[in-house]
Amino acid sequence: MLREMMLDHTVQVANPLPTKITHNSPRRFWESFLMPQGFSDLELSELARIYPPGGPANMLFRAAGFNHAELPTEVAGQNRIGWWQLTNEIIETGSFPDARRRILRVVCQGRPENQVLCRHTAPTTWRALFLGASPSGTQPIAADRELSLLVAAGIQTESCAQATVRDLDRVLVEPRPHILHVSCHANGPVLVFDNGHGEPVTLHAEDIAGSLRLFAGQHGVRLRAVVVNACRSQDAARCLRGLADVIVAHGEEITDDEATGFADALYGVLGSGLADEVGAAAMLAADRMARGDSRLHRLRDGLVVLR
Repeated sequence: MLREMMLDHTVQVANPLPTKITHNSPRRFWESFLMPQGFSDLELSELARIYPPGGPANMLFRAAGFNHAELPTEVAGQNRIGWWQLTNEIIETGSFPDARRRILRVVCQGRPENQVLCRHTAPTTWRALFLGASPSGTQPIAADRELSLLVAAGIQTESCAQATVRDLDRVLVEPRPHILHVSCHANGPVLVFDNGHGEPVTLHAEDIAGSLRLFAGQHGVRLRAVVVNACRSQDAARCLRGLADVIVAHGEEITDDEATGFADALYGVLGSGLADEVGAAAMLAADRMARGDSRLHRLRDGLVVLR
């Protein structure tokens, strides 16, 4: 049974459907994710401030498991930011494997309060707001089973198994979630929620995007991730891009069992510490599923990860 919107009767539509957005090849997301990642300009400035070239930078790289002798030589007249920019170019070639994650882990062990460098390090316990909906008139989905898998993986979960559009406000409730996980039917950028009486009502992803912008502007709330675990939800993901650190969705049809299996694998990876962030966990989860069942190559290749 698919998680694509197939209704037995007409439902209220919040917004008309826009022209479908052309989706880049999911393979490109996979390949670009595996490329070595460097640091942003803001992060480089902060690294240069705390770890100037020479002793401090050498100690940082040694603590991250690298040979500091392979670092660029300081040039007379070169400022510390220039040195870090040159070093970053080397990092982006892959000469220092997994350098970004390893360096940030060292930095944040000693300076967890640093809001520039440590904002994206993995929390001790991940928190999620789970919004599931399977209203009457739609093909049933096992939102309760999916929810139980998050809890079993050690994710601290606030749940709405029959979510209405108003439940999105729970993003603001302390302790605030790191992840918004949506388990529902989808039709491009339109998601199906409950109207509070067991009947379906649709919500355009642009409306969710507007709420997340409001939460960020007025309350300083920014999610680590939004996971839209529904069929062909890449258009919804594009609407939400930039409003969380990463957006995870599916570019292909998925069955209810596949969606549940993906949630199990995703949060198993995240909860076990095999990945420090949700995008990496999603990639590992999809790959693990494909290795276990060749029929799931389409799920792996259709996975959408937007940053």
